[in-house]
Order: sequence, then structure tokens, then C-alpha cells
Amino acid sequence: MSWEDIEDAMHFAVTKASGYPPAQVSWSYQNINERSNPHIIITFGGEIVVGIDRIATSQDLGRQAGQEMKQEIRGVREVPFELECFTPDVTGSAAARRVVEIVRTKLRLPDIRYRLRRFGISPFDPGPVNWIPDIPSAGFRGRAACTVRCYVPVSDCEEYTGYIARVTGVIRASGLASTGFGASGIVFDSTVS
Repeated sequence: MSWEDIEDAMHFAVTKASGYPPAQVSWSYQNINERSNPHIIITFGGEIVVGIDRIATSQDLGRQAGQEMKQEIRGVREVPFELECFTPDVTGSAAARRVVEIVRTKLRLPDIRYRLRRFGISPFDPGPVNWIPDIPSAGFRGRAACTVRCYVPVSDCEEYTGYIARVTGVIRASGLASTGFGASGIVFDSTVS
């Protein structure tokens, strides 16, 4: 799982909950012009560590030499996702504050939560919807925002290492009198990589 998977799952959830087409739901800080039609912008907040991370080790002897052991950090982060909706309507069911209220409430529906759970995302604190008047140029439009806090698993924190990184040593055989060859004192040098 990667952060792209988490972002895709959250984009899907907001799109499905809002009923907006996917092109009308986007991530903030992109190099695109703001849409003039009703749209939602999702902003990824700062991550907060929940509990203590741990290192999990697994092995796959089918991988190339030196890459058989996988070490990954496992833990949980609290991540706030801010949903910001812009609409030409300031009242009624198409108004921004109503759309955001519907989105935050629908994040509890089983169909949407199932998709989020597949990637370990657990919304646990859908905050209040804040209505913010917005006046771009001379035109007035509706704008509302809500922060939904989620638990998200740590991802993309792994490295691969060798099953046996390197063993260097000297093997001395002695006391092989039973073979009759008197092999006492034979020295073998061995390096395993």
C-alpha cells in the first residue's frame, strides 16, 4: 500500500458521498486553475503519530540475493483531511454547507467505509461544517469547510536486506583421527555472501 492508494481511496469516498463527478473533486496545491462549477478540494493535513511504531520483519527467499528480508515500519498516523466545497448556490440542497454536511455524514455508510477500510483508513471524527462566505471578484458564492480526522496506517516505510549479510571466518578441523588421515590442523577459509 502507498500514499497514492490512500489518496485514491479518499478521493473515491468524497466523490461517491458528494455525488460530484471525479473531475470536480481534486487535491489542493495542484498546478491547475480553480474550477468555476461546483467543486470540492481535499487538503491533506499534517500527520500525528498514534502510539509507538514497530519494526516487522518477513522473509521471501524467492527474492534476489541480498534482498530476502523485508523490514517495515508498522504504525498508525492521525491525518486530518480538510474538505472544502465551493458552489454558486448559497442556500438550498446544492449549497456548499449542505454538500459538505452530506459528505461527512455519508462517510459512515458501509459502502464507502468498506473501500476506505481496504486501505486501513478509519474516519473517526468528522468535525463541524463551517460556512465561510466567499467573494471571488464581485460575484458571491457559497463556501463550506469541514475537517475529517482519520487513522491511516504507515505506508512506504520499508527496506530489503540480505538473509545473511556477510559471514567471514576461519574453520579449523581437528581430531579427525577416525578417518585415518590425520587431518588435524587443516585450515579452511570461507566467506559467504
